[in-house]
Amino acid sequence: SWSTNYGPDLTVKTPEQLVAFLSEGTLPQQRLARDLLLDRHAAEAVPLLQAGLRAESAELRRNSLRLLVQLGAMTGADLAGLLADADEAVRVHVFRALRESAVDSALAADSVVLLQRGLADESALVRRAAASAAAVHSAESLQGPLLRLLLTTELGDVHLRHAVRIALRNHLQHEDWLQRFAAQLRLRSEISAAADLCLAVKSATGAAFVAGNMEVIAATQPARLPEYLQYAAAQVSAEAAGAVVRAIRGQFADRPDEQVRLLSAMGRGFTERRQPIPESVRDWSEALVLQQLGMRDASDLQALQQERAWSWSAVYAAGAAVQDSCWGVTTARRCADGAEGAVLFSSFESGEQKTGRWRSEPFMVPAEFSFYLAGHDG
Repeated sequence: SWSTNYGPDLTVKTPEQLVAFLSEGTLPQQRLARDLLLDRHAAEAVPLLQAGLRAESAELRRNSLRLLVQLGAMTGADLAGLLADADEAVRVHVFRALRESAVDSALAADSVVLLQRGLADESALVRRAAASAAAVHSAESLQGPLLRLLLTTELGDVHLRHAVRIALRNHLQHEDWLQRFAAQLRLRSEISAAADLCLAVKSATGAAFVAGNMEVIAATQPARLPEYLQYAAAQVSAEAAGAVVRAIRGQFADRPDEQVRLLSAMGRGFTERRQPIPESVRDWSEALVLQQLGMRDASDLQALQQERAWSWSAVYAAGAAVQDSCWGVTTARRCADGAEGAVLFSSFESGEQKTGRWRSEPFMVPAEFSFYLAGHDG
């Protein structure tokens, strides 16, 4: 039964009596009255509810607003008028109604004006409701007010900040809007906040903005720099990657280990995009390698290109291996061309009584082949 535990039986009440319960009844009675007006008395309820928008009871104004929206009988002008209501909850319901309305509905025709007023409301709850509605009803002109609201909201109001960030993210997904919006930003706080939101946008325009403002990001959000680098590397062109590299090499010139960490982050980004590493990043990689090896330039790397030495063995005339070889190495001989300290195989190292052959492993003879040879008299 409708009347069980709820007082009088509302199913037998007239529309006028049900409207009265919207302000005078308990919360369960108000909800039952709303359901009955919607399901059984929609046509008769509209004029009663329109009058309820101007009633002295704030509860009646709130309930009338909700029902008129559900009945499709609320206009943008009605919503605008209720923004001046002294009751905070009424103003909150204005933007909840706007958020739930279709983008192309008549109720949303004046949404930009309504939202601009709501984002500047004295009540944080109203501002949050307006930001939630702005996430649905996007307009390029709302980007500035949303950013100002984000920057001026206390850090402790996490719910309002979250609502604003969602709304701004949805706006910045329009790449042309983002491009024009980013060009107007001047303050480091604005640039840092916009860059943070670009991480959720995943667009080439957003990545280009991050790449072009890497110095600001490095100064304001150093702990998150690898995250920004990986995002930029996954989206931007090779030209924009050059700007990122220059910013990082300047910011961390005296911290090569940090550069290696950030370079790895960029590499992962380009790998995810399945694109070749840009020349600017490869040059950075080479410079870091040379620095780690204590080298000046790439020509020093030739010192690492050492060919494997041939193996040599002493043999008898019959080809058997010699256990007590006479062969050794000396650097004491001076060559006829004046060279000193040349490394020479010598049969004198174990005494002149020993003789034998010193044989290399097989090898491919190059076009030119030369070596030092010293006889007994030099």
